[in-house]
Amino acid sequence: MHSEHVHKSEEFFKRKLEEFDNQTKSLKKLVSVSSNALLASYKVSYRIAKCKKPHNIGETLVLPAAIDMVEAMFGESYAKQLQQIPLADNTVARRIDDISEDLCDQLVSRLRNCKFAIQVDEGADINKNAHLIAYVRYAEEKNNIEWINCVGLCTDGAQSMSGNKSGLQALVKNRAPEIIRTHCMLHRSALVSKNMSPELNDIFAQITKVINYIKHSRNLNGI
Repeated sequence: MHSEHVHKSEEFFKRKLEEFDNQTKSLKKLVSVSSNALLASYKVSYRIAKCKKPHNIGETLVLPAAIDMVEAMFGESYAKQLQQIPLADNTVARRIDDISEDLCDQLVSRLRNCKFAIQVDEGADINKNAHLIAYVRYAEEKNNIEWINCVGLCTDGAQSMSGNKSGLQALVKNRAPEIIRTHCMLHRSALVSKNMSPELNDIFAQITKVINYIKHSRNLNGI
């Protein structure tokens, strides 16, 4: 093996060893920078999602601003490292999907081993399609979450929700007989607000009209 190096001097092999060590260090440094850049990409994407900002803000504002600040504070060499952080529009969208999936997995793993209560309400999108919105308060067959662990159900007073025969309450009680149902306080607060002063009640009425118009209008150019 490598017979061509049989008569090489000791210094030759020392140089080869040094070259190999340098290559190894460079590779480790490259992997480390890539890992840090990936972590930074996830952290920035998380903040973008948390602040409900457009995905392209990462590459159009956040990254350029970070480069400017680092260059001003620490120098151009450090600022160039930030250019390795992937923050393209589609990249940020994928990062947010990954984070969302991970959070869902964490939630499901916790719900499988605890008591929980649920708060549900029905809403409609801009196309008037009905959606059931559920808020889980530690506890779901798809994810092997046992309904028997459900101890509470909070809904409004609509028949589809609170009906004892065909409502959601009846369906849930078939799976969790010991469940305790409570009426959503927000709806009761809405009833109480009707006894407010006429001036304040008028303001709320106008706000409600605007919100309902936006929710049910397909053409928002008329606003």
